[in-house]
Amino acid sequence: MSLIGDGRSALRAMLDHQDRFAGIPDRDWSSAAVRLAKKQMTAARQARKDILLVKEALGDDMFERALDALTAYHVKLLAKRVDPTVDSDTIETASMSRQHIRMVLQESWVEPEAVDDTPEPDAPTEEKPKSNPYIGRKAFRTGR
Repeated sequence: MSLIGDGRSALRAMLDHQDRFAGIPDRDWSSAAVRLAKKQMTAARQARKDILLVKEALGDDMFERALDALTAYHVKLLAKRVDPTVDSDTIETASMSRQHIRMVLQESWVEPEAVDDTPEPDAPTEEKPKSNPYIGRKAFRTGR
C-alpha cells in the first residue's frame, strides 16, 4: 500500500502553496515536469495526435527537454509510434529519431500512404524445406 494516496493531489497542493515550498528551486520543478513528460511520451498507445497534445501542454522548450532526455531505445519507439510508416534506416540513431519526430510533429507534415506489402496472389511463393524430426535426437546423434 502506498504512503501517498493520490500523487496528483499532492502535486496540486504543492503548486497551489508555492510559498510553503520556497526551498524547491525552479530547476527541480523543471526536472519533475520533464520526468513526468517522459513517462507520458513513453506510455503505450501514444499516437502523433497524443504527442502533439503533450507538446502543446508543455510548451516547445519543456517538450524539447523531455525529448532530449529520452533514451535511444525510447526515442526510436516514439518515432515509430508517431509515424508508423517510417523505415528503420531513417531512425537508425537517436539523433535521427529525434529529428524525424520533430519533422512529424510540424503542422505542415502530411502522413504518407501506407505501402501494401502483401504478395500478389499470382506470384509464386517459395516453399520452405521441411525440417527433419530426427535431427537433434540423442539416438540419431549417437547412432544407437
